[in-house]
Amino acid sequence: RFDNFGHESCWRNAHVPQDFLAECSKSFKKTGTTIMGLTFKGGVILAADTRSTGGPVVMNKNKKKLVCINEQMYMAGAGTAADTAAVGRMAASSLRLHAYKTGRKPLVQSAVKLISDHLFRYMGYVSAYVIIAGVDYKGAHLCSIDAHGSITAQPFVTDGSGRLAAQSMLEKHWKPDMEENDAVECACKAVEAGVFNDLGSGSGVDLVILRLDGTSELKHCIRESGSYSGSAPTGVYY
Repeated sequence: RFDNFGHESCWRNAHVPQDFLAECSKSFKKTGTTIMGLTFKGGVILAADTRSTGGPVVMNKNKKKLVCINEQMYMAGAGTAADTAAVGRMAASSLRLHAYKTGRKPLVQSAVKLISDHLFRYMGYVSAYVIIAGVDYKGAHLCSIDAHGSITAQPFVTDGSGRLAAQSMLEKHWKPDMEENDAVECACKAVEAGVFNDLGSGSGVDLVILRLDGTSELKHCIRESGSYSGSAPTGVYY
């Protein structure tokens, strides 16, 4: 005989998951971005839009989504801005310590493994979808890492809410062993496609070119006389 049994507990337990999901959906803010990367003959390019959103509100029109890990590697992040920034800082500091201990420049593979293990440990609760681009003595590398830690190495890749439009442009215009100028134009077209077809993406286009002989970054790339150009902030040439 169960004198203390009450059917109210069954009703409560059935509604707890529903109430929890309802509360989560109220506090969740939709984010938007378009990030992409592609390889070319002399290295790899990473590009992103500059709009930061919180639900239907544009929070920042000049958000930097390309994070410098070191002079050879950059990271582009989609997802929650705080999470992607924290992942970038973690990778940069860990690789600096690695270089100090070993006396060698870290490989791109080391950064990819480090970020993948970090995201896998949190099982997707860290909202960071990352594209890693870099060069080392083995050549140019481009990898994407999702929030659960899975790694995909590709010649070109897109992510974010505008990724489908950007992917279509890359599938149309990307070619193996592209020249640098053609690769820059292809990257800008891809991000622009995401900007024009996704409300969460917009403002400008930031781009970084990682070559075997050096790195340069362009901000707010614009089309001039059939080609793309941009201003270079201080301290981004290596």
